[in-house]
Amino acid sequence: MTIKSKIAVAVVAVAASGMASAGSLDLTGGYGKTSTYSASSDGIGVDVTATRYGRSASVTMNRGGLGVKGGVNHFQSIGRETMTFNFTDAVSLKNISFDSKTWYDWTGRDKVSYVDSTGLSLTLSGNSTDGSFDIGQNNVDWFTISAAGNWTSTFVDSINYGEYAVPVPASAWLFGSALVGLVGLRRKKK
Repeated sequence: MTIKSKIAVAVVAVAASGMASAGSLDLTGGYGKTSTYSASSDGIGVDVTATRYGRSASVTMNRGGLGVKGGVNHFQSIGRETMTFNFTDAVSLKNISFDSKTWYDWTGRDKVSYVDSTGLSLTLSGNSTDGSFDIGQNNVDWFTISAAGNWTSTFVDSINYGEYAVPVPASAWLFGSALVGLVGLRRKKK
């Protein structure tokens, strides 16, 4: 392999390391219940588990999305239900969407508490017009949502994320430009 080829490969590798892919998980349309719901998109997997009254509970699947097995199959505040989403790789979490048919039923103090592996803590309340909430957080390994409020009752219907891209340090770019400069000097000597 010539020096030019090696440099070209190095430059392409450095440039590619900064790229990220996007993923979306549609959680609607399933049927039944499971202790752990697993899905993947664009090479990134997610495992979803649930609790009710602080104890392990089944994750339910239906036309509206994922819920928790309790009195009903919704994700709801009665029962202090939580759902935890664990990713196989860190992601850049873009948004979480809840079933729009049940989201519009929310009134008063209905809300969902969000906490993730980076320490971000948010309250998602019923003021979304379509049940979708922007998160915009990088390097998320997991997040937990907890139903809070009076009669919060909905389904998680999708999550959108991008693969978390590790930033390429400036030293890598400087090293690449130094290699290109050395090739230029070598050519000039010939």
